[in-house]
Amino acid sequence: MNRQKPGAGIVLGLGMGMLCTSGLTFAESSRATPTAARPAVVALVASRTAENSTSGQYDAKKLSAEEKDAITAAFLHKLVVAKMSMPMTADGISISWNTKTSKWVLNANKEDMSRWGVGVRAGEKYSVAKVVFESDRVELWLNDGGAISGPDKMIDSAIRSQSVTDQARHAVQMAAKQGSANGSRIRIFVKDLPRSQPLLEAIKEQAGQAISFAD
Repeated sequence: MNRQKPGAGIVLGLGMGMLCTSGLTFAESSRATPTAARPAVVALVASRTAENSTSGQYDAKKLSAEEKDAITAAFLHKLVVAKMSMPMTADGISISWNTKTSKWVLNANKEDMSRWGVGVRAGEKYSVAKVVFESDRVELWLNDGGAISGPDKMIDSAIRSQSVTDQARHAVQMAAKQGSANGSRIRIFVKDLPRSQPLLEAIKEQAGQAISFAD
């Protein structure tokens, strides 16, 4: 049988009495201790949240609906004039952010143009048929986006492949001559772009290297 030590109840009673006279119950006093530390924790979380909103990199697939809508509205179904010729492939031309120089770099993929033909000619007008969001880039499709249509249709992977047969290459070239292959793509890679730079303005500026809006 457990026996309480003499005086223990008195000490406990006095302790509870002191808490009650100070205006706090025992439960309240146990919660009151860490309160002073809370503002510092909240401030730290807020600081990290603000930092994440302006640092890191873009994932075009995870953009908010508002961001996607703004980019789409800026280009979709707009008539544009090509400032440069582009290859008739799904790879089109690429524009990417160089993290070492902090500058944009344009790759016209001229080898693809000589290999597969011209899908977009400088000075001619085209429609932006699609705006596509991938994890590392935003794509602007001009007309058919460099895809093959009609009876000679071929999948994009075959068009891009470096090991296609001469017969397949001839089919693509014939499709181009017959007008069943059309357009190209402007691929703007944003995965390395700092979040401190507004995405819509960056895409407009870089697309401006290849196209201008028709009057």
